[in-house]
Amino acid sequence: MKANLGSALKALHLKREVTVIDIMKLPSGDRRRDYGAPTVLVDGKDLFGKQPPASRQGGISCRIYPNGVPSAMEIQKRLQVRIFEKVHGSKAH
Repeated sequence: MKANLGSALKALHLKREVTVIDIMKLPSGDRRRDYGAPTVLVDGKDLFGKQPPASRQGGISCRIYPNGVPSAMEIQKRLQVRIFEKVHGSKAH
């Protein structure tokens, strides 16, 4: 996932700092633990639309994506949508 994210950022010519967080080292009350790993959060929101659980799940888990770990192209497309939404203040269609 990290390599695919790096490739997507490079393809979009985005020079952003990527912070890799080991969820095992997060405090037990940290909501980021509930997404599972690997997960990409942009401005605190899951890049693939997963909503944070309404209540604490209590454990750490692996993240299962329906079609496997997202490719660089899938990540790139999602990032483009986020950029559009940020610039235009609305949902992309």
